[in-house]
Amino acid sequence: MLPYLVMIILLCLCAGVGTILVGFQPREENYVQTTKKRVVRLTALYGIAAILFLVVMFAFKTS
Repeated sequence: MLPYLVMIILLCLCAGVGTILVGFQPREENYVQTTKKRVVRLTALYGIAAILFLVVMFAFKTS
């Protein structure tokens, strides 16, 4: 189970970094105006997913 856990964590970290990089380095002029809310929402979703993951891991680890 540990290898799967490591792979999931790495995948989430890569996805989060990719989202932030796209938000900070737009290729279109008005990209920032149109997608600022989307980047905030995606980052919040990654944060919520990480918190839920930790809760589930600690719940299964203690039982």
